[in-house]
Amino acid sequence: MNTTSLSAQIARELRPHAPFDSMTEADLQWLTQRLTVAYFNEGRILLAPDHSGEPSLHILKKGVVRSEDPNANTPYLELHEGEMFPLGAMLSRRPVISSYRAGADTFVYLLAPADFQQLLNISEPFRDFCTKRLAHLLELSRQRIQSALTTRNNQQHSDTPLGTLAHTPITCAPDTTLGEVLRQMKEKRIGSMIMTEGESKPVGIFTLVDVLTHAAQATPLQTPISELMSTTLVSLPPTALTFDAALTMARHRIRHLLIVERDKLIGIVAERDLFSLQRIGVYEIATAMDNAHDVETLAQISRDIRQLASNMLAQGVAPEQLTQLISTLNDRLVERVVELAFEGAALQGIALCWLAFGSEGRQEQTIGTDQDNGIIFQAPDGMSNAEARAILLPVAQQANDWLAACGFSLCKGNVMARNPDCCLSLAEWRLQFGDWIESANQQNLLNAKIYFDLRPVWGEFWMAYEVREHLLKCIKEQPRFLHALTHNTLEYKPPLSLLGDFVLSTHDGKTGLDLKVNGTLFFVDAARIFSLAYGIDAYSTAQRLRLYGEAAGVRPETVEGWVQAFHFLLLLRLQHQQQAIDKGEEPDNSIDPKTLSGLDRRILKETLRQARKLQSRLAESYRI
Repeated sequence: MNTTSLSAQIARELRPHAPFDSMTEADLQWLTQRLTVAYFNEGRILLAPDHSGEPSLHILKKGVVRSEDPNANTPYLELHEGEMFPLGAMLSRRPVISSYRAGADTFVYLLAPADFQQLLNISEPFRDFCTKRLAHLLELSRQRIQSALTTRNNQQHSDTPLGTLAHTPITCAPDTTLGEVLRQMKEKRIGSMIMTEGESKPVGIFTLVDVLTHAAQATPLQTPISELMSTTLVSLPPTALTFDAALTMARHRIRHLLIVERDKLIGIVAERDLFSLQRIGVYEIATAMDNAHDVETLAQISRDIRQLASNMLAQGVAPEQLTQLISTLNDRLVERVVELAFEGAALQGIALCWLAFGSEGRQEQTIGTDQDNGIIFQAPDGMSNAEARAILLPVAQQANDWLAACGFSLCKGNVMARNPDCCLSLAEWRLQFGDWIESANQQNLLNAKIYFDLRPVWGEFWMAYEVREHLLKCIKEQPRFLHALTHNTLEYKPPLSLLGDFVLSTHDGKTGLDLKVNGTLFFVDAARIFSLAYGIDAYSTAQRLRLYGEAAGVRPETVEGWVQAFHFLLLLRLQHQQQAIDKGEEPDNSIDPKTLSGLDRRILKETLRQARKLQSRLAESYRI
């Protein structure tokens, strides 16, 4: 076979695999003309830390290669046909830190280090894949999941800049009369008028809601609009994304958002411009919750939130953004349920704060979620804590039951406000946390993993902030607690066998891989420990990891590897739960890896490898 034919054959072998599927024909041909072939029999080492010099790029042609800990000879990643290694070492131009062993008779294509560096310069798809490998694979997976879920056309993607959606605003001066504003709104068929001054600086807004208010009050038409307009303006820059707008509208309960750049009004975006959500939008949901006065209505709103999440998942909203939105709307729902439960209660002067723990406390709720909540209270003078608790517990019971009716299943571990152990005074919570940190036994360590992710949801937020400050103070005074918590966390390992296969478990009669217990939890637990150790004031796992990376001087690409792996596991959970809901089943976290696409199985193994790397970092920090 001549050189040209051989090069073409190699190109055909590589084309189905990333990043070769995105490379130009010329660049792929350049690559294939510089490859050589090497054979390794089963058990032979291809690369090891003690090998001198820069390694060559290895592209697996046939067989299996396992990356392993050189000290323990323990495999933690299995590579298959089309995969490349060792990218990290080649990008850093250093020897490998892991060993690579043939798991079967194996053939690989080799590319010299100098040619690898040159290919990085001439091929953008190749460079992007090598420098952002996990991000590249995750984007491919997200596109596949989005394609599978999308059944509606012409939906607006969440990564569209607002500047491309903004309408030209209709404006007027603040001294314009109410009558003139109403005339223009009717003539131009608009739902809002923006007041500007100077160089298009927005100073107020007047909407249809305001029209109805002043019609009922018979406000004189000669009244200057400056006396009637709302001056509480909410705006975003034109570079913000549609998701940012949806989340902002949900938080502020508004339907119109100003697009402002350097104090100059660029345009306006209405909630209906953002998404085609089958009559379910963030404003409608937030407004409906404000006006809901019974559990049946709130239960329907909870179903609407699930539908909204499904629609946004299909539109390509990233898992970090989607879980933020779900948590924001669920917070609103919980607030309304708790308000309804407590508004008729005779609290006799008791001050309280409703707390969220666990995934809700971290703002990482998925479509299927349960309750983890509690109460901090402060009894008035002359009332004991026991007396105050006796007043609060029946109301908390009602709130928990109503939340269950709204789709938040009761916590099997009874971590709920109706439990006397979760309804404590400010002093009792401080004492409780101090005792757990002082006596770091197995149960107390388990409690820490649940309760230390506390976040205020309704009531007197300052109580939660004070408990959090006390928690960090106690940990600083008892550093051995974090050592014990780390040791406990590292007892659980990512579910990959010595041969690189998934280790499945059986729960409730169902065998599979639990994406929460054997997936996201590795990242959640490590991020919690780092945040406690560094006093990081952040709730979410991703934010904790990023802030830890900055504080500890960890390479940004390493931290993003952890974050991207965590988000992929969240994405798989969201997809799996949505599929269960579509089938009329109760959503859970257990999947059969065999049902995943080859791409998703490959990424899942990579995410578990990232979990092992994160655990190694944790072990090094506490010398475990």
